Amino acid sequence: MVITSPQESGLIRHDSVLVYQGRPEETVDAAIRHASGKKTYERLSIGIDPGLNYGVAAVGDGGLLRSKICMSPREVVEEVTGILNRFEARARAVKIGRGSDSSQTELAEQIYKRLPFDVSLELVDEQRTSVVSRGPFRTGPRDVESAFRIAMRKGKIFQR
Repeated sequence: MVITSPQESGLIRHDSVLVYQGRPEETVDAAIRHASGKKTYERLSIGIDPGLNYGVAAVGDGGLLRSKICMSPREVVEEVTGILNRFEARARAVKIGRGSDSSQTELAEQIYKRLPFDVSLELVDEQRTSVVSRGPFRTGPRDVESAFRIAMRKGKIFQR
């Protein structure tokens, strides 16, 4: 696959050319879809690990498509909305880890307002989703790993 500008796209002689339109996340996601050989996934699950930082992981048919650490609920909502717009799937779910505080309920309500009607919203038991960190880093990749595990679990449908 060759990623190039609109100006140079006509000069490229390759079977697979992806034209960069000035939106890096969309271009990267298009490259991921192309590399996987899928235009549409059977199942797309977005896992969210709430906490000091929010881990977000998008999983398509069991494989990690993208992950991100978000610093605020607003950033999480924007990330989830973007993922849902860029990846097509027959079944789509957003799954939020259900811990001991009320932050996941507030986040669920914010996400619920922006979800298309065909996307389910679930609260997932977070027990045994956290990765034990013995090193100097207590967040970051650990939050993403937890989000991936949340995405892979079955939860309870969120009720307003």
